[in-house]
Amino acid sequence: MQLISQTNEFYVIDKPPFMAVEPPSHQSTLRDWMIENGYIKPTDWKDSERFGVVHRIDADTSGIVIWAKNPMTQARLKLLWQGRAIKKTYTALLIGECQKEGVIELPIMRDNKNDKQKVSFLNEPNARAAITEYKKLKVCQIENI
Repeated sequence: MQLISQTNEFYVIDKPPFMAVEPPSHQSTLRDWMIENGYIKPTDWKDSERFGVVHRIDADTSGIVIWAKNPMTQARLKLLWQGRAIKKTYTALLIGECQKEGVIELPIMRDNKNDKQKVSFLNEPNARAAITEYKKLKVCQIENI
């Protein structure tokens, strides 16, 4: 875990893989780390404000997380996030083949059988639009996987 940067309004944290951003989790979370290191105080936040969480990334995923220092900044950043004014970019290792580049445009929603997983559903009125643009960056030969 590393604090990469901060302003008067928010923190930018490099979250390692295999750590949830916030509970429920049976292991230590990013929120726990923020509290333990004095970056946030739960008493400064209402429960509904989720202690400054602006967005999450999957527990298995490493990457940048933005954490607000106050409720007003949290609300503003969440609006930017939800309006897609802030763009997320992922780099992934793929085993197999894919086209050089492409777009996957399929609606997603939470799986009724597993609330933590999102799945693609066509013709489901409660599903949200999701667009994934991808581009192959490099091809490698990996042996003995």
